[in-house]
Amino acid sequence: MKKLLLVLSLFLLICACRKDSDAGPPQSSDSSNNSTPTTVEKFDLAVSAQGPSQDSINKYEPLRLKEELGLNKRYRVLKTTFKSLDGFQKYYPGTKITLERILRYHFYTAIHINQKENKLISMDLTEFPLKNSTSEEKITKETVKLIGDMFFGSNELKVIPIQY
Repeated sequence: MKKLLLVLSLFLLICACRKDSDAGPPQSSDSSNNSTPTTVEKFDLAVSAQGPSQDSINKYEPLRLKEELGLNKRYRVLKTTFKSLDGFQKYYPGTKITLERILRYHFYTAIHINQKENKLISMDLTEFPLKNSTSEEKITKETVKLIGDMFFGSNELKVIPIQY
């Protein structure tokens, strides 16, 4: 059954990629939540439709990749002990952007929920332990501050000036 679901997911991903390539180059996105879904988002939907038997249900890939750096890893990973993304649906203070979108889109960060510990893995694979946060807002702010203190992350923070 798992193999069938995996094949179905891959088929859906290929179909989504074909539709994306048929449509021409992607439109530039802004910071609003009304942008069209990317291939990664479509794949997330396909995988989440498979049900809780899949390991990937705890992994939410970034909504875009940092292409211009030439690093092997084109995104960061936030590993968190929170059990779901529900708490990440709140707006980041002072914005109309969800915590999830701030991380996954603006800071090129995948979110892995239901992990043993909180940590951020940078694009060069350096691991940064994070506090045991009591809220998704606190861990998001801590992550944003940490990324903002990084060389490449500081430029990302300039594009979307938020308080942390």
